[in-house]
Amino acid sequence: YSPTLTGSSEYLAMWQGKKSAQREWWLRRRFTYLCSKYLSESALSDVITFRVYSPDPTAAGLSASVQSALAASIAAVPASSDMTITPYQDVYVNVKWGSYSAQTRAYEDVPVLMETPEGAGTVNDTETYVYSASAIRSLGDLSGLYVGYIDISNAKHLETLILGNSNNAYNNRNCTRVTVGNNTALKTIDVRGLSSLTGTLALANCPNITTIYAERTNLAAVTTPNGGCIETIHLPGTITSLSLCNQTNIESYSCAGYSNVQSLRIENVPALESSLKTILAACTNLTHVRLIDVNWNEDSADTLVWLTTLGGLDENGNTTERFFIIIEIMY
Repeated sequence: YSPTLTGSSEYLAMWQGKKSAQREWWLRRRFTYLCSKYLSESALSDVITFRVYSPDPTAAGLSASVQSALAASIAAVPASSDMTITPYQDVYVNVKWGSYSAQTRAYEDVPVLMETPEGAGTVNDTETYVYSASAIRSLGDLSGLYVGYIDISNAKHLETLILGNSNNAYNNRNCTRVTVGNNTALKTIDVRGLSSLTGTLALANCPNITTIYAERTNLAAVTTPNGGCIETIHLPGTITSLSLCNQTNIESYSCAGYSNVQSLRIENVPALESSLKTILAACTNLTHVRLIDVNWNEDSADTLVWLTTLGGLDENGNTTERFFIIIEIMY
């Protein structure tokens, strides 16, 4: 009975639901709108935080190889502190670069270009804030900002986070931390080319994540939800832990290498069944394994014998003395 589908307002009252729910919806959005317009404490505390850099290949102290890599990266993706923001609802978009601010009236799902104020000059090593974070759907392509870190944990309606770039020349040497938080709306994250990004990219609390690009980073792990809708996941060759559970929709998977993998957990991931033995053979430093709901063809018991020498993982990811597998083998 949606008016947009029927072309009629006949069922509009039913479509809108209870009056109490309408008032709650209107008041919540109205308060968000007014707080963004007048930058109240509510808007100022609801913030996305990151640090913007403008890499300089001619800076003193850089080796020739680093200078060359930076020059190639800037040629591929020029440094710029401007950003295109798409709001989740009608709101005033407020961005602050250091001590310089800009405000623009914006409309739901209509991208708005937030340009750096003229007086700010070249923005480098500068703390930057986007206020009313919960009213932001997209920050656009942030690869040109060469961010040093970013925290989007307050952006509960953010659907895309683009920090990296598909161009192989792109190299952000500044970013060391990406904090996502419990972002249930996030669908796409791109950290390609963030060469200083290490540790774990924590996405386990992002149940709607569909696309993960993590090539050309130095991440040790990318945690994903147990069950979900991942369609694309590309991993770097630096990972030490590979865990995918109940991800049945994967269409595009790649990993740059498995020589550093020590812990492997694959449960009900049909897309990896045909290549699982190849993955196991490439995991030359594997110490713990857990395989569930795996089907493969086998003409010898060599792989199974080798697995008996490894430790395992329990359902919570904790290491155990014995390996754990539930597989169906066709001889």
